[in-house]
Amino acid sequence: MTSEDTPPPSDAESDVTCLQAIAGGDELALRHLYDRHGATVYGLVLRMLGDPERAAMATVETFTQAWRDAGRYRGVRGNVLGWLTTIARLRALDLARAGDEQRHDVLTDGTSPLVLALPEETQQAIALIFFGGYTQHDVADRLQIPVGTVRRHVEMGMRALRVKREAL
Repeated sequence: MTSEDTPPPSDAESDVTCLQAIAGGDELALRHLYDRHGATVYGLVLRMLGDPERAAMATVETFTQAWRDAGRYRGVRGNVLGWLTTIARLRALDLARAGDEQRHDVLTDGTSPLVLALPEETQQAIALIFFGGYTQHDVADRLQIPVGTVRRHVEMGMRALRVKREAL
């Protein structure tokens, strides 16, 4: 079998190879990983934070942490993109919690009148996921409702918050 016959590495293999190179200090590998997944990470944190500037900050912090922790990645717990989005979600939550005190943002303050205007189960689901750091499955177990119902509450609640916030 020649090298021409060798199939190219899968995206997952390529990502793991990138992380191994990053762990060895390869800045070009970090750039490659960012080029592959930066838009996805940014889109996630932008949806969470609703602020392009803070989303950019969370994205930078995500890849900075990936640079520091690349040697700790263990593929048995999920793929590289899943690992990056977990880091991104935590960075976004940190930024939301440490948000500007003067800004009454629905994602930094669970007692916002906008949040309090939502139905109680929707408030609970949003609060547990965004402020408590729980997964949708954890929330479903805690509230004793199906995961699909949790998803519906969060989607409807976030849509309602977005509409109300834009109206301000």
